[in-house]
Amino acid sequence: MFEMHFHNKQVTVGNELSGKLVWYSPDLHLPRQASAFVHWYTEGRGDLDEQTIFTIPLEPEQLIRDQRVDIPFAVQIPHGGPITYNGSLIRVIWAVQAWVKLPRSSKRDNTQTWPFLVMPR
Repeated sequence: MFEMHFHNKQVTVGNELSGKLVWYSPDLHLPRQASAFVHWYTEGRGDLDEQTIFTIPLEPEQLIRDQRVDIPFAVQIPHGGPITYNGSLIRVIWAVQAWVKLPRSSKRDNTQTWPFLVMPR
């Protein structure tokens, strides 16, 4: 249902992540709800953490059946990071995530995640 096209999949803290989210669905059902956001989260041992940095404006009405809809976005990654980290005990992962809720459904039907790297200056 979604495709992601990053302008650059690696960004340094304090710089801009940009790209476009592309919607296409030949299905008969259009979503009741839709959301997309840029966030980071942790995995591994210890307390898990997550923070949404930017919500990509996305209204179900703009998602048209049988048409490609480009949804451009740009967000500045905070100077304080955190940076992407892949250790043996903990991982810090940055990603863009999008989901839709279809008619007659009580859950998120299609969640897609696209990770990207945040590097130190």
